[in-house]
Amino acid sequence: MRGRLAEAAVITARLADEDPEAFVQALRGSSPVTNLALLVMRSAGLTWAMAEQVLREAGSTNIVQQREAYAGLSRVAAQRSLRAVRLRAGFTILKGGPQQD
Repeated sequence: MRGRLAEAAVITARLADEDPEAFVQALRGSSPVTNLALLVMRSAGLTWAMAEQVLREAGSTNIVQQREAYAGLSRVAAQRSLRAVRLRAGFTILKGGPQQD
């Protein structure tokens, strides 16, 4: 990421209490979590104009759909969703069922 965009990504991630690297991955479209970038930016309290600028600088091509999703997302809902994402990321999947010999 380039200078000002990298700076904005780190600040935005910190405001949302999110790992900056995870946010950068989301901006690049390589996050396993759908719309993580939007969740982080809404949680951080960015206006749509600010979020749009970050998305455009990051090379996003589906701005219209992202604007619609952003408009329908409250800051509280985004924060709640991020907490759920963090909680799921902390789970360990264990094999279950009876032991067979």
